[in-house]
Amino acid sequence: MTELEKAEIKGQVQFVKAHRHLIQHGVFYRLLNPFEGREAGWIVVSEDQSEALAAYYQMSAEPNGPWKRLKLAGLCPEKKYIVDGEDARVYSGSELMNVGIIVKRNRCVQMEEIIVLKFIICGKKA
Repeated sequence: MTELEKAEIKGQVQFVKAHRHLIQHGVFYRLLNPFEGREAGWIVVSEDQSEALAAYYQMSAEPNGPWKRLKLAGLCPEKKYIVDGEDARVYSGSELMNVGIIVKRNRCVQMEEIIVLKFIICGKKA
């Protein structure tokens, strides 16, 4: 195993440890059925709906495919959420569930995108 591969695995382990409670005890929703197309999607939401972890998987490339919006589930429509790793854009739970969030698409190969959501109060993370 190369040093780069070891570093990648270490990062993955740290990610799972950071989100272990949510993954083990959250409410799981399937967003896209992998048996009905080339995509899969799921979300795990904490019981108090204060955080969520969503994933989008593209099993095969789609040349010149349209933008993809992943509609989330299980969030509180009235709460405001911020997506980790994005700019300071705030989304309402209603917007994320009805309009969705744009996911990056790779036109050449398989890909995955993990989306971490945090509930915010008055512009600060809860």
